[in-house]
Amino acid sequence: HRDWILVQQLGGLADTSISNNEMTVTVSSAGTQNYSVQLIHEDIPLLQGRRYKLIFTAIADSEAPITVRLGSYNTYDTEAFQKQVDMDTVWKSYEFEYTALVDDLFARLEFNLGKNLNRHQFKDVKIYRID
Repeated sequence: HRDWILVQQLGGLADTSISNNEMTVTVSSAGTQNYSVQLIHEDIPLLQGRRYKLIFTAIADSEAPITVRLGSYNTYDTEAFQKQVDMDTVWKSYEFEYTALVDDLFARLEFNLGKNLNRHQFKDVKIYRID
C-alpha cells in the first residue's frame, strides 16, 4: 500500500483502501481527463530494448475503459507502453508484453482512472523482465 500513490487533479477525486491484498479506488468525481485520477507506482526500472511483462487482476463496479501506462516521472513521456483496458464487472487478469524504449530506473506505472465514476479493485500487480 505504501508503494502506491493516488494523484487527484483536474476535478478528479477518489478514495483508496486496502483489504485482503486488494487495492480499491473509488472515484467520486470523474474529472476532465483520464489522468484526473491516477493510481501510480514509482521507481519501475526500464532498460532500453529489454522485454517485460505486466500482469494484474482487476474488477470494477461498471464496465468502463481505463488507461494503463508506463512512463517517465519527469517528462510524462510514455517510455514503454500505453493501453486502453476495458474493465469488467468480474475479476479478470490482464497481461501486456512491452519493450522499454529508453533506460529509466525510475519510471512509473499508472492506472489512469479518471473520466468515469467507478469503483476499481486491483490485485496481484507484477512486472517481470522476460528476456
